[in-house]
Amino acid sequence: MESVKVIHDLVWGPWLLLLFLGTGIFYTFKLKGFQIFHFRYWWKSTAGTLGNRDEEAKSQIATACTALAATVGTGNIAGVATAIAAGGPGAVFWMWVSAFVGMAAAYGETYLGIRYRYRGTDGQYICGPFVYLEQGLKSRGIGLLYAFFCVLASLGMGSMVQANSISDSFTYAFSLPPLITGLAVRFSRWRWFSAESEEYRRLPAGWYRFRPAFTCFYAVL
Repeated sequence: MESVKVIHDLVWGPWLLLLFLGTGIFYTFKLKGFQIFHFRYWWKSTAGTLGNRDEEAKSQIATACTALAATVGTGNIAGVATAIAAGGPGAVFWMWVSAFVGMAAAYGETYLGIRYRYRGTDGQYICGPFVYLEQGLKSRGIGLLYAFFCVLASLGMGSMVQANSISDSFTYAFSLPPLITGLAVRFSRWRWFSAESEEYRRLPAGWYRFRPAFTCFYAVL
């Protein structure tokens, strides 16, 4: 247990928070306050295309909503509550600050993903940090290491945290045993991955239409 604590303190120490904030501040100055002074541009290119029927507009809003789906999730709902309980109301201010500079960092990450993406053998785009680490930094080893750690993370915070949050919510609201919730989540994921129908497998592609409503509902709460 002592070794686990050492690793925890090393990974989640104050230096990592400074690194995150520092990266966001660097991008904010480098992009000349893009998230503020170019608000009309990025709004028009994302949420402003909602309702347009052309394929490019659908792609833009789908991309924006996918980013929101990855942001407004367990980390916001469970993590924010934990931060306020641990740090008090002052934690809200620092979350606002980190979110503000984090917008620039997220923009930089997205740009790099688009800049170095490429099509796989099936015609689908392959992109992400492991790609631009390999293509941009010319370091295949770092890219492979990042991908390996992503696989490890997916076993914990990539699935277990979400499933646990769903289970806790249903247990608190409806006194539903965690086993029942876990089996329901497991079955739904198995059904989707094993589906032979192309129409059924494409259902998640249309979920982006509901994401703005989910985000507004979360903001109101």
